[in-house]
Amino acid sequence: PKAAGFTDDSLVTALPMSPFFDYAAHLQGTAFVERLCYEALDQACGNTAAALPAPIYATGGGSRSDIWMKLRADVTGRVYHRPACPESAFGAAILAATPDHGSLPEAVRNMVRIERTFEPAAALRDRYDALFETFKNRLEDHTRD
Repeated sequence: PKAAGFTDDSLVTALPMSPFFDYAAHLQGTAFVERLCYEALDQACGNTAAALPAPIYATGGGSRSDIWMKLRADVTGRVYHRPACPESAFGAAILAATPDHGSLPEAVRNMVRIERTFEPAAALRDRYDALFETFKNRLEDHTRD
């Protein structure tokens, strides 16, 4: 109930404010929340930092944006795959077809075709790691208020 949006002032003052910057900041913030969620899932599942993170199969309307998919890959450090059929309902179709394929993994292998893969840019890793730490610190500050 105390959640509120925020923008890191050090980033805002370093760049000229514009509708484009504001939009990019919101996309970046959303990607940071996604990274936070994947890290929590990794921790809950016992995945170690040494293990390669599992790739993400992104579906839904947002997955149609190459810019959004690339940003998500860069921020999270994970590989993102966009299926040829990115509609969310396709997952239900795969589940329904599972008995005909013997198992869910088999149904996925037979039915899902990857249209495009987005790899994280190694050159941006340190920058996004630093921004993510700033994001987590600001998030922690806001939860204390």
